[in-house]
Parts: sequence; C-alpha cells; structure tokens
Amino acid sequence: MNENKSSNPVTSDISSISERVASAVRAQKRTMGILTGAAFSFGFATIIASVIIVAGYFLLYQPKQNHLLKLAKEAAQAQSAGTRYIPPANENSSRGEPKPVDIPFLILTNTHALGIGIMLVAAAVGLLALGTVVTLTLVVVQRRATLNQINLSLAQISSQLKELQPPNSLLKK
Repeated sequence: MNENKSSNPVTSDISSISERVASAVRAQKRTMGILTGAAFSFGFATIIASVIIVAGYFLLYQPKQNHLLKLAKEAAQAQSAGTRYIPPANENSSRGEPKPVDIPFLILTNTHALGIGIMLVAAAVGLLALGTVVTLTLVVVQRRATLNQINLSLAQISSQLKELQPPNSLLKK
C-alpha cells in the first residue's frame, strides 16, 4: 500500500502540501510562544512600574507634600495675624543650631519630584502600549496559525476522499 501512495501523484501532492503546512504551523507556534512571552513580560513590567509609582507617591511624595502644606498654612496664618513667620528648625542641622526651612527650595524640590513621577507614569504607559501591540500581533499570528491548521485538515480530508473514490468514477466524469 505504501508503494501505491508514492506512485499516485495526487497523494504525493497532498503529502507535500501537508508537510509545508505542518512546517508553517510549527514555525508559527514558535513565533506565538515568543510573542506570548513578550506580552506577559511587558504586562508584568507595567504592573510592577504601576506599583512602584503608587508606592513612591504614598511613601515619598505625599508626606513631603503634607509637610510643605503645613508650613504654608502656618506662614499664611502668621501673615494674616500680622506677625513674622519663622519656620521651625530643621532636625538635621549640625551642632544643634536651628536652621530655618527654605520653603521655596522645598517647593522646587517637590516640583522636581513631581516631574520624575510624571516621567515614570509616561514610561509605564509606553510599556502598556508596547504590550498591547505585542498582544495584537499575537492575535494575528494565532489567527494565521489556525487557518493553516484548518487548511492542513482540509487537505488531509481531501486526500482521504480521493483515495476512497474508485478509479472508474474518475473516468466517468
């Protein structure tokens, strides 16, 4: 029966088509694996970046912002009372000498920290966009692989039907 298959040109054409489609499906499965890994990597990187941004805001930026707002409120109250505002001493001063807090410097520092936070958010959004592009590419490759598998199955069914047909039915047509 194997000799009959190799001598039949229809069967050899179908088997060559099947081999080509099967190799294409294997290549697309490798591509899908790589794209899936990339999509998960970008997704996890985006999640980690988002957690770092939120934690950084609540642990680093917001306490300093609250302290700065407290100092500004005290300065406004002193000004409305007609007295001169003297900020509290900095705890980190050397030799126990009180050093006044430089409010404009704190405002500039907070503005700089806010700028860094905005850049981190932009980077996280960029990672998210890149992950979305990779995911869309994965969907397209998956679709092509599915169509190739359907094509392979149809080619195999067609060859099986041609083998089941009696030779006389080919002559009658």
